[in-house]
Amino acid sequence: MVELEESRRKLVNLKMQRDAAVGMHTPAPSAVNGNLSPEKTTDRSKRFWELRDSLDEMKILAADRLSELENQTLSKELEDLEDELKDDKHIHSSHLYSLVKDQLQHWNDEVERYKTLTDSLQKCS
Repeated sequence: MVELEESRRKLVNLKMQRDAAVGMHTPAPSAVNGNLSPEKTTDRSKRFWELRDSLDEMKILAADRLSELENQTLSKELEDLEDELKDDKHIHSSHLYSLVKDQLQHWNDEVERYKTLTDSLQKCS
């Protein structure tokens, strides 16, 4: 989370720098008179491309951080589901558990019935 906040701050700073660079595009008085220095244009162009590269890099970092956050969210949801599946209440209320429990009860009743029959047959003999 700290890295995400740091990345967010960097992105805001880069956006502010970009906005400042766009605002600097107003022509200087010397440019209006046709007396524009090529060095200034080169410097501006260089700063523009550096800002653009930095912005692209920050977009990539932001996308990576977003992906990490989504993975953390999905991991948390998966963990919650696993905990729910381990929960005894969920197990006891599941349909499959109820079916198995009913079958077990049926077979236990059958065992008792056959025990009673064998006991009665043994007493008769």
